[in-house]
Amino acid sequence: TEQVEPVSKYRDHVSAELEALIMRCLEKKPADRWQSADEMLPHLESMGTSSGGLTPAATMPVAAVSGPKKFFNPTLFVGVAVLAVLGVFGSRMFTGNPPLNITISNQVPLTTNPELEYQPDISPAGEDVVYLSGYPGGSRNLFVRNIAGGIPSELGADLTGDKFIPKWSPDGQTVRFLNFPPDGDAAFHEVSRAGGPVRTITREAYFASDDGMATIVFDSLANTVFLQSSLLDAPIDLSRWPELHSTAWSADGMRLAFVDWNRRWEGMGNIAPSAIWVVDLEGGDTVQVTTAEHLNVSPVWLPDSRHLLFISDRDGSRGVYVVEVGRSGAVGEPRPLAGTVQQPHSISISADGKKLVYSRFNRRINIWSAQFSESGDSLSFADFTQETFGDQTIEAFDVSSDGDWLLFDSDRSGNQDIFKSGRADENPIQLTTDPADDFAPSWSPDGREVAFYSLRSGNREIWVMPSAPGGTPEQLTDNLSSDAVNPHWSPDGLAIAYWVGHSTSTAEIGVWVVRRDSVGSNWGEPEAVTDFPCVFPDFSPSGDAIVCVDADRLVVVDLEGNVVWELKELVFPLAHYSPDGNLVFGNLSADGVRELWLTRLNRGAAPSFLLRHEEILWYRFSRDRIFVNFQKFEGNLYVMDLDWEQ
Repeated sequence: TEQVEPVSKYRDHVSAELEALIMRCLEKKPADRWQSADEMLPHLESMGTSSGGLTPAATMPVAAVSGPKKFFNPTLFVGVAVLAVLGVFGSRMFTGNPPLNITISNQVPLTTNPELEYQPDISPAGEDVVYLSGYPGGSRNLFVRNIAGGIPSELGADLTGDKFIPKWSPDGQTVRFLNFPPDGDAAFHEVSRAGGPVRTITREAYFASDDGMATIVFDSLANTVFLQSSLLDAPIDLSRWPELHSTAWSADGMRLAFVDWNRRWEGMGNIAPSAIWVVDLEGGDTVQVTTAEHLNVSPVWLPDSRHLLFISDRDGSRGVYVVEVGRSGAVGEPRPLAGTVQQPHSISISADGKKLVYSRFNRRINIWSAQFSESGDSLSFADFTQETFGDQTIEAFDVSSDGDWLLFDSDRSGNQDIFKSGRADENPIQLTTDPADDFAPSWSPDGREVAFYSLRSGNREIWVMPSAPGGTPEQLTDNLSSDAVNPHWSPDGLAIAYWVGHSTSTAEIGVWVVRRDSVGSNWGEPEAVTDFPCVFPDFSPSGDAIVCVDADRLVVVDLEGNVVWELKELVFPLAHYSPDGNLVFGNLSADGVRELWLTRLNRGAAPSFLLRHEEILWYRFSRDRIFVNFQKFEGNLYVMDLDWEQ
């Protein structure tokens, strides 16, 4: 609010040239300051000492004075001044502007239907919104409607299958999307805003920048992903992020933002943590913009190509945040938008940055149970009784051996923590309180210990703690280059199987086991069981085998990693052992509904149908009961004005 005082008032030895340089750094208007370090550097160099050690240019020698020694070196002062300028004002020099002031206003509902509507994308002109309507993993249809109102129009209605990730073409005349047909391979398509025939496009065309100067290239045979552009000296290998998704190009086509981990968020709202990264085509640098300790998804760029909006639950409930992106990553901490955006799933903004649309998404998941028979009698939802209650998301759970206690992760405390409760108890006992998310708890056979995975060490690792409240967790794994998740106890309580994924070394991906000699003794070093990717391991009741999921097949391996049984050609499978040692596996049907089947291993009989329900997520067994967590989705679209200025 006031004019900055001259440097010479406090340091009378400063030259007029150096003072002028520093004062220009402090100009009130950004346009009056140095616009880059390169612009300022020649002026600094002119004040430095020459290579011959002569008096610095544009300075005068300083006569010695009597009294206490006060050493002053003009060259040293210039160096200190440079550090001060770069340290105090550097972020403004390199980013060029003060922090962004951004608010939302005039929020109005765009849809009010009972169906789940999400994955919106607003047209470049900000007039129309394309979105999905339907159940995640089921049959989702594609619609477009004007933000001023009117009746929505369905696009691609003649194309059977499950639509996914719609987005506008740069000119706003067509809509591109991915389609999963009931039978056959998934493919990318394009359809006119006005409807009509659907044509197939390449995956590279879908993932290209708006100016077509860069694209993501997929090599399915080599299982690699590259960012390719004429601006790069060589393609950038993106394969180190095996769950890369939610890509977003900046307006100038020079930056690509994407999400690392938790690919399931796009389709079904899985709340596992994730991180946002940015690739800069000018120099080919890749930087991490957010931490990976919380959910960070749905990045979109403001028109300045410097600020990202994204969705995060870093402060508890999900909200929309803004962060400035510099060459080295985030410039300052992400800040929530001023205004109310309740439980967003995905966001989109118009090309001019003046309109924002988001999908409000609520995912309620609780546990239910029903009588279970190894004879393979089928079940329906009417056979189930609710066991947990409340507005919460329970992603994974376990059941005590006697069937009387439940162990589950839940966001009822604000972030994902571990709880236990008796059946039908509405007041569960909280076991963990760490601000980092804890997931997928597993009960030891004697019920005295709990294994789970957590991000409290900065990476997904396996932890063990007593099942009584107030216990201290012990970290069992320490994978700096990978993530350890979904632990499961052996029947004797002396081993825990888990799977390693998202690793920089393909040799580490697969099922691993950590063992101890006796209950209460120290845990040993983890050992790999499989030499191929396999997820969601589950020990057999006898403890001599492990079932896991390898892409589209179920695999049973012995403790040496040898495959002893497999079932192929499944869609998003999942399997757990029943008390009698049979397998109950989940598979998506042709119409995208989850079904559970019972198979009797090594008997040659065809699997028998057990349960069909579109809301099945996770299941476990105890004695004569099956426990299932059913998920319920709700969501609509909202549009609002976006105001932002420096």
